[in-house]
Amino acid sequence: MKYCFAVLSTAVLIAAMPQALAASTVDLAVNGAITPAACLPNLSGGGVVDFDRIAAKDLRQTGSTPLPDHTLTLQVSCDSAIPFALLATDNRAGTASQAGSLYFGLGLINGSQKLGGYNIVMMNAVADGVEVAAIRSPDGKTDWQHNLFWWPT
Repeated sequence: MKYCFAVLSTAVLIAAMPQALAASTVDLAVNGAITPAACLPNLSGGGVVDFDRIAAKDLRQTGSTPLPDHTLTLQVSCDSAIPFALLATDNRAGTASQAGSLYFGLGLINGSQKLGGYNIVMMNAVADGVEVAAIRSPDGKTDWQHNLFWWPT
């Protein structure tokens, strides 16, 4: 009887064993995040053009008074090779005294008189040590064309 019991017990264990092995599972969890490459722009001189003091007598009574050109260096450093675009925003929109869309405003005098304006020209553009053309797209997506002037938005 003991022999029959042992054989029967072994048969039950063998019959149950494949089901026990098939039912065992292991879960693998993979965590992480993919972040886009980041770019950091930097302007020489902190992005400030300082004309110091200009005497009122040195300004034209009618029309604009041209001031000397100033050159700033713009450097854009990115985490990796990635296409990017620059967008110039006029923080004094609607205050440029010059007609046309190429000028950024300088603000208002006495709350209503336009002080003046300036434009930005991209010269000597270099990317990864190679001279490149400055290009512009009217909608920022299509119809890219060679252009040196920045339009304010």
